[in-house]
Formats: sequence, C-alpha cells, structure tokens
Amino acid sequence: MRFRLLLILPILAACAGSEPMRWPPPEATLPASLAPAATGRDPIMVVGQSAGAFFRARPANQPAAAARAFAELEWLATAVPNAQQWQSLGGPGLLQLSVARNEARTALGIPLDAPAQPVIDGLASAAQALEANDRAALDRALPGEIFTAGPAETVQRLSAPPRVPSALAAADSLNAERIRGSVR
Repeated sequence: MRFRLLLILPILAACAGSEPMRWPPPEATLPASLAPAATGRDPIMVVGQSAGAFFRARPANQPAAAARAFAELEWLATAVPNAQQWQSLGGPGLLQLSVARNEARTALGIPLDAPAQPVIDGLASAAQALEANDRAALDRALPGEIFTAGPAETVQRLSAPPRVPSALAAADSLNAERIRGSVR
C-alpha cells in the first residue's frame, strides 16, 4: 500500500501549483522518425513494445535509442488516454503511464507542466541529430525552456539511461490489455 502511495505522489506534486490537468490530455502526434513500420498493427501497441523493450534493457551509451524511447513513452502517455480502442485500459494502467511520464521528465530535467508535443519532437529530433553526429541540430532539438539541463547534460543522462520503473509497469499493462483481447 505504501508503494502505491509513493507512485501517486509525483502526480500530485505535478498538479500542485500548475495548471489543472486536462483529462484526457490533448493529443500528440508521433514524428515520422518514430512511427512504427508495422502496418496493420495498432501503433500504440508497437510503440509500447518498443519503449518497454528499451526500459527493460536500458542499454548504456546509446543516447539516440534512449531519446527515441523517452519520446515514445511521452507519446504513449498522451495517446493512450485519447485512443478509443484503449479505453478499457482503465485507471491503473493510465496512472502508470502518467507516473512513468513524470519519472522520465524528472530524470531528464523536463518540467512536469511542459506540453507533450515539444517534448516528443525534441527527443525525436535529438535522436536523429545524435545518429547524424550533428551538434548544431542537437542544440536546436533540445531548447532550454523544455530541456532545462541543457543539451550536453541531457545527452549525458540519455547515455546512462535512468531507471523508470513505472515505464515497465505501464508497458506490462498495455501488453496485458492486448493479451486479454480488448485491443487489436
């Protein structure tokens, strides 16, 4: 019971002193660089499996892969509550996604009240810039008002990916919902 209470505290802290949370949160789009290639499959499921695999393994020294996974997590936390076919996920699964988003944002130095789309776009662009070894593009991808640690520190954090335990719980909830057959 105490553990569950501890999971809820970051959400309550995010709500204190900021704008009221809108539920469901406004929709966000997944940049083409992150869009799943698996046609005919639910993109939430494909992205959820991709993010879950990353957070399970947390490979070091792969900041581009980490940036993609954090962008995917951010997108999932916004997309799932807005997706009609995922309404059966219910409160605990949605809460896990919200907690995971807050843990990820805290770990990367992203304000909890930052809009989702600039976070998603910034991380997706950072992944591309890292793969291309383009420092100028990386600096543009991670603006200081969203990525408060700055580009160099953000990349350092992505290179040694922080633990986001609730990301695994959220991925497990998405997978369990798929297995139950509620989502295709």
